[in-house]
Amino acid sequence: MSYDQQILKILTEAGERGISVQNISRHVYNLNCTFFYQPDFEEVRSYVQQYLLKNSKSQQSLVESTGQRGCYRLNTRGSKVK
Repeated sequence: MSYDQQILKILTEAGERGISVQNISRHVYNLNCTFFYQPDFEEVRSYVQQYLLKNSKSQQSLVESTGQRGCYRLNTRGSKVK
């Protein structure tokens, strides 16, 4: 499962209240840690932050800000959500 899919799954589970970038990053990091491989947390956090910023720019985007700094949720009113 790619980081993008993991982020969307986490946002789905978070629901209407949303979740912070830090918590999403922590979840993605933990999903990808194995006995033999540990990704760099800062790289994961940077990727999550860039993904959320890129995918929350317009009102039709898949992700939207909750209005609270650094918190995001799925955009249920957007045209891309089915």
